[in-house]
Amino acid sequence: MNTQSRVTTVAVTRCGNFGVLGFANGAIIKFNMQSGKERGVFGIEATASPQLNQVHSAEITGLAVDAMSRNLISCAKDRTVKLWDFYRRTLITTYSASEYPIANLSYSA
Repeated sequence: MNTQSRVTTVAVTRCGNFGVLGFANGAIIKFNMQSGKERGVFGIEATASPQLNQVHSAEITGLAVDAMSRNLISCAKDRTVKLWDFYRRTLITTYSASEYPIANLSYSA
């Protein structure tokens, strides 16, 4: 994928097999750490509900993968925190922060 944007945040799975990049344009990409090959873009696949297919509309400021590599958490300056299915790269739910953009994310297993 040619994102034409700068990387703003990164995350690596606990097992070390996958890396995830967050970009200034709101894109999120998963790749294999050993081969360096892209393994998909979050939110691109068609779903039954178009609003469940949206990536962030602003700069990604934080990414975290849970200990079992089942979910990805992302946050952005668009005032949202999103929970993703890590393997399907589909959106599970979105949480909104009402007043201020989210500056960073801290996740502890």
